Amino acid sequence: MLWTKGWLETRMVLLYSVILFAVNIAAELFRLANPSANPAPALSDFLLIWVIFPLLLAGNGIRTPSKLRASADGHQSVYYTLSLPVSRFRLFAVRAATGLLETIAVVITATTVVWISLPAFRPGATIQDAVLYVFTLLAYTCAFYSLSLLLAAMFEGPWRPWGTFLLILGARWVFGHLMPQPFDILDPIGANTPLSTHVLPWSAIAWCTGVSAICFVAASKLIEVQEY
Repeated sequence: MLWTKGWLETRMVLLYSVILFAVNIAAELFRLANPSANPAPALSDFLLIWVIFPLLLAGNGIRTPSKLRASADGHQSVYYTLSLPVSRFRLFAVRAATGLLETIAVVITATTVVWISLPAFRPGATIQDAVLYVFTLLAYTCAFYSLSLLLAAMFEGPWRPWGTFLLILGARWVFGHLMPQPFDILDPIGANTPLSTHVLPWSAIAWCTGVSAICFVAASKLIEVQEY
């Protein structure tokens, strides 16, 4: 039942994500068809998409109302969810897992479409490089997703996606301008992906894994004590 509820709550957002990616792919194909009038395409053009996907599919945690009850009050939906005979942690874990699985499915599908339809983006890359690229993307999207879950446990409404987006951009600016040795935290999924470097960015993946674990644990603890 909880998995079905999670699917009903997120399926429209999943559709929005697919449409958003389709529009982005169409734009890139148009640019390739008109090279004289447009700058050369690059994988960094998809950077915003890789950030937006997990933020959309994370939803508002256990506050996310079903799209079948879109006219219902959001708080009534939360009260119904909390009245179910399961722990808050299980509610949160199933909802988080549902959105994360959808995010993983979208990322794998999207990268496959990019690999097939946009060969100009992968000069000299092999299938092994593509696997490393997908693995890196999944590590980053898990970190973005978990951060969004944490903010969903703290705030309601537009604060959650906008707050997550601004935190990511803020962290990128800080590490790129204020550190003794500046670097771009999004570089492994932007300008220097495994498709061009042919190696896995282990340090970035370790950071993403740590952020994912910390944010998930913190969000689950907040859910347990939150007053709704």
